[in-house]
Amino acid sequence: MTGERTPPGPGAPVVSLLTDYGVRDELVGVCHAVILGICPTARIVDVTHGVPRHAVRSAAVVLRNVIGYLPSGVHVVVVDPRWGPSAARWRSGARTGRSS
Repeated sequence: MTGERTPPGPGAPVVSLLTDYGVRDELVGVCHAVILGICPTARIVDVTHGVPRHAVRSAAVVLRNVIGYLPSGVHVVVVDPRWGPSAARWRSGARTGRSS
């Protein structure tokens, strides 16, 4: 069937998401769709989408608290810092790798 997704295997790349998007609209779903469009075998970990709006420091604390539990991969944090009326969203991406 077209559009079917291959289930992620144990070696599939991990992408974690930590945002202030909330879950009342389509933004988180769009993020998932874009990630899976790029890498259909990705394992997506939703750390949280409940960071209060504009709470960059809160997001940093959440990231600090969870990063040690996340497997190696790409970890994406998106929080609107509210720096001026046309501020772009603050984006942080980190790749982690652990040696065996």
